[in-house]
Parts: sequence; structure tokens; C-alpha cells
Amino acid sequence: MSNAPALVLRDVAVTYAASARGAQPVKALRGVSLTVAAGQVLGLAGPNGAGKTSLIELCVGALRPTSGAVEWFGRARLEARAKDQIGFCPDVALLPATLRTSEAISVFAALSGLTMAAVSRRVSYLVERLDLADSLSRRIGTLSRGTVQRLSIACALVPSPALVLCDESFAPLDPVAQVALRSLLHDEAARGAAVLVSSHQLDQLGRLADEIVVLNAGRVARYAGPRVLEAKNCVVLGVEALDADGAVALQTAFPGSWMAGDVLRVPWVADDRPTVETLFGRLPHNARGAQLLRVEEFSLEQMFLDALASHEGDS
Repeated sequence: MSNAPALVLRDVAVTYAASARGAQPVKALRGVSLTVAAGQVLGLAGPNGAGKTSLIELCVGALRPTSGAVEWFGRARLEARAKDQIGFCPDVALLPATLRTSEAISVFAALSGLTMAAVSRRVSYLVERLDLADSLSRRIGTLSRGTVQRLSIACALVPSPALVLCDESFAPLDPVAQVALRSLLHDEAARGAAVLVSSHQLDQLGRLADEIVVLNAGRVARYAGPRVLEAKNCVVLGVEALDADGAVALQTAFPGSWMAGDVLRVPWVADDRPTVETLFGRLPHNARGAQLLRVEEFSLEQMFLDALASHEGDS
């Protein structure tokens, strides 16, 4: 495959036609851009209706953008060769209830294009990692929802895909299986796969993803890069007394910070808890009117809620 990123979305918009007379078209995505490179895990968060599923459908080629462009491995078309390099784990597993677990895995293994020896090693590896050994002889219709989800993940990963797409794959899993999946996806990225994970479970995304994109109302409401996700504390600064230039200067001085009403939250990566002297020594002169309100434990949940609040009223 190409050395280009596995997946690129450039200013993508998706609009669904009105479902009834007099209704308005639905703007599912509005100018979304993101990149998922080899070896990277990108998390996708957002409330219901934010556009996450539409974005995943774009990525698997089930949906065309109304405008903008999607590229897979450097190409603007999802060709058959590229499709073979995508492993998709849907939120609801669509596997025939009458098949046995071993038969379902065998079907996907036969489609993988791998040699028999490679298939055997890969299947054994996934069965062990996802704890499926005791379920191999059982029919899918008799399995719990969580076990079916683990099977669906195994089927998607059998070909050792270069691009892994997970849509709410953590939701049906118990805590032990969630840890196993998180570890497995980490290892998939370590072998060079590009991984995109959509989830409502912020704790799982925080432990798994290298970067997180928060969608709201079809737009990117916030981007959290490594600097943010590695933060241990969050400094909360009051900016009510600052003019527009001072507020901009303050935010520029602290990459990864974000405004939430009249406060600026600054993720603090260093192990030491910041002091007033440390902080104010880094403030731009035109932002010295900011107030240190408090230092709190960094919360991905708070960042998420702030992102949604800052986009209230979007339509």
C-alpha cells in the first residue's frame, strides 16, 4: 500500500434529504477534517446525533460525502485492494445466528488472502486475546451479546488490516473484555495499523487513543492531542477581565488549553502541581489580568462537556 496516511477526511460534509414533506434536510457532518496515520489510534467522541456513525460509514465506503473528500491510502476511491485492508467492527455484530463461532472465523479467514499457515497463527492469536476458545463450538445465536461482539472483533482483525475502524465496540463488553480489547488495539497500532475508535466511553478513549476528536452537531468541537491527554492537572484561569487580544495571547501561550465561558482551562503535563509563581511567569504581559482560580485534576469528561457547551445553538 501507499506510504500516505491510511485515512484522510478533507472538509467533509454529509447532508441527508428531508424524510418527510416540510421537513428540513439533516446536516450530519459539516466540514470535518481528520487524518489517521499508520501506528496511530484516533479516538472519536461526541453525543448521540453528533455525526460519528455517518463518519464511520464514510470511512467504510457505505456513504458518499455531499462535499469534501475522503482518501484511503492516498487514493480518492475505495478500490477493492484498499477494502481488503480495512477491518470494520460495527456497534451491532451482523453474524448469522446459525453459524458456529469457529465457522464464522473460518469464513473471514478464507476471505483474508493470507496463507493457511498465516491464517492459523492469526486465528489462534485472536482467539486467545479475545478469550473465545470456550465458544468455538457454540452457535452464534446462543452466545451473549458481549461474546458475539468479541467474535465480531476477531473476524474484523483476522486479515491483519492496515486500517481498523471500531464503532462503539466497547459498549457490550464487560470490564475484563474492555481491557482485553484496549490492549489488542494498542498492539494492532504497534504493528503499524491505523486505528479509528468511536466510543461514548471516555475513560476507554483516554487510555487508548493518541489523539481524540470531539464531534458535536456535525462539526469538530474540540481536538485533544497528546499534550492534553497526558495532562495530570488542569489550571483554571479566570479571563473575564481580559480584552480579546489578551484572551487570545493567553490561549496561544498554553497550547491545548480551551475556553469555557469566562475561564480558560490549561492542561498541565508536568508531574509537579503548578504554583502561582510558575504559572504567572509564563503569562504574556497583556494577559497578566487573568486570575488563578484553582488547580484541579484533569478530566477528559470536563473537556468533553466544555466542548459541547461551546457549540450550543449550532444548527
